[in-house]
Amino acid sequence: MAPNAANAAKALRAAAAGGDATALRRQLSEAQSLGTCAKIINSQDPDYDLTALALAAQHGAAECVEVLLAARADVNADSEDAGGRTALHFAAYDGHVEVVQLLVSARANTNARCSTGETAEQIAQQRAKEWRIGGGDGEEDIAALQKVLAILHA
Repeated sequence: MAPNAANAAKALRAAAAGGDATALRRQLSEAQSLGTCAKIINSQDPDYDLTALALAAQHGAAECVEVLLAARADVNADSEDAGGRTALHFAAYDGHVEVVQLLVSARANTNARCSTGETAEQIAQQRAKEWRIGGGDGEEDIAALQKVLAILHA
């Protein structure tokens, strides 16, 4: 990727991870005017192979997810270095209900499996189980996880 495109991709991912939909729209607009949008929207960061959509999903940035989906981000892109997880896996893990709904509505593959063989639903089930037995990390939101499970099970 050319240096300018690499910088644009980095800025796009930073805006998505930070939940800054205004900056994200600006970055996408600039990329479109330069003809690099298609190249950078699904580019993965060099450290974790996460796309802007995966980063937005991981951080629960629903508005950024909407912006990226409207710009045709690949809803099923996986991240090799992050266990082959998709944006849906990340959103389900953290119980980001609105993001899970957006991704499912955008036809995310609910049967996609990460490198350990788990679907997003199975990941959410495991988090809920950890909460019930007290072995989780203390950050589980059981009500949100139950809503995520209902969406993924439908």
